[in-house]
Amino acid sequence: PDDVGAIHELNRSAFEGRVEADLVDALRAADAIVLSIVAVLGGRSQYGADVRRLDQSGMCTGDLVGGDIVGHALFSPVTVSSEEGEVELLGLGPVAVLPARQHRGIGTMLISGCLEHLRIRGSKGVVVVGELKYYRRFGFIPASRWSLRWETDEVPEENLLALELTPGALAGVSGIVRYRPEFNEG
Repeated sequence: PDDVGAIHELNRSAFEGRVEADLVDALRAADAIVLSIVAVLGGRSQYGADVRRLDQSGMCTGDLVGGDIVGHALFSPVTVSSEEGEVELLGLGPVAVLPARQHRGIGTMLISGCLEHLRIRGSKGVVVVGELKYYRRFGFIPASRWSLRWETDEVPEENLLALELTPGALAGVSGIVRYRPEFNEG
């Protein structure tokens, strides 16, 4: 809760506008955030030592004091609607890194850590709208592999990507991917 304002400003700065910052705020207000992680530069544990403890999924344990939030990654529920019913997956995004800190691996660290955390939690899969060239490093492939598609033509098929976190979890899952309604409000 103490990071809400800093996360808003980080997204505003990284995306040079309010759309993504307002989206994160709207998802928070709707209690529709599954995972929200920040990268902190210069943080210290409450006991004054450098923070180095990570849990098994690569997430920092313990509270931080001080430091600057330089990155943020968010996951929210996504629904796949098919003739057989609905399946819940997770949607990645937005992911933001302060412009002065971009191209230093912070976004990669955030996404990798989050995906491992979600894998350990037993999450089925993740979808993202993005460039395959970037997201391939995390194991994402075109969502069309599972016959997943966007509800309109506004997202090209090659930009809707998916990652199976639990082996076999997407077998038989096909249909239209729908992000939360807050994504359509910007």
